[in-house]
Amino acid sequence: MRGSEEAKVVDPEVKPKPKTIDFESDKEQVVTNFGNQTNYYPDTESGREYAIDLPVVYNAFAAKHLKGDEMHSKRLPWIEQNLADLVRAIESPEIIENKVRQRKNGHYSLTNIVRVTNPGNEGWDYMVVAISLAKGRSGFHQITTIHPKRYKELFKKDGSLRGIYIKVKK
Repeated sequence: MRGSEEAKVVDPEVKPKPKTIDFESDKEQVVTNFGNQTNYYPDTESGREYAIDLPVVYNAFAAKHLKGDEMHSKRLPWIEQNLADLVRAIESPEIIENKVRQRKNGHYSLTNIVRVTNPGNEGWDYMVVAISLAKGRSGFHQITTIHPKRYKELFKKDGSLRGIYIKVKK
């Protein structure tokens, strides 16, 4: 059964830790705070200045995308099993795409990746979370999609990361 515990951000220093997110709901749900991720990208990277600490929400946009077709909706149980990894991917990624992308609507988005606890029957080793960044400090960042990746999609045969990915230095 999918329950919903909507977490509200009252103090930016307090990170919400949801026990569940209702992935079927169009209702805005705060997943966690983003932290400052500007240091993951070079100073010259356009859009990096928006990778600041704001709440990250799962809302109607992400819900519509994930419920949009059979391929996307079959991910929902896997995402729910790996909810702690979803939070970790947002707050503290292990791997990122090396570019901040500018979207058609003028906003920027970035991609955070972590290894999951439960790859499931599909062998989905990693969770990829794309996040649209707010412009300014008064809003929130939003999840645009969550999808799986297999090891071989991220790493070459020699174990090095494929060209568009970098490990996050902590």
